[in-house]
Amino acid sequence: DISVPFEDRLRTAQYFAAYQTYLSLRFIPSHISMPRSVLVFGGGWQNPVMFDAFRSLVFGDANCVILPEHQAYHDAIQGRLLDSSAPNVQYSHTCGVDDRMMEARIFADMARCKVKGIPFTVPEITGAKEPVVCGVSSSDGSRLKVWGRSSL
Repeated sequence: DISVPFEDRLRTAQYFAAYQTYLSLRFIPSHISMPRSVLVFGGGWQNPVMFDAFRSLVFGDANCVILPEHQAYHDAIQGRLLDSSAPNVQYSHTCGVDDRMMEARIFADMARCKVKGIPFTVPEITGAKEPVVCGVSSSDGSRLKVWGRSSL
């Protein structure tokens, strides 16, 4: 709705990004402990409004808006966080991890694993059924080799 001021629409988008990141904690398998530290990185997290919204959600601030259809997820996340105390939420650079190159580093690590045949995805971290070597390789650009099959 255009009648909603730009600032309100922008604030809603910022909260939505923090909210979705928070709700993703529900995908941590129950046999894996909740993280003790959450390091955020990337341009969006430099926005203090988004960062503060995420921290407020993690710490269970009563002023946070939780949609009714997500209340069970929120309660489960908070229950697990309370069992082990809420994690420390901070910018990655405070721990010596340069956030300006994080995405490049992740892709470089995945490429290295692909070339060496080392699984990039393991059950202990992702809940996958088995370790998986991730990625797609192409030698001449005309055909791609995907999971051992050739495709156009």
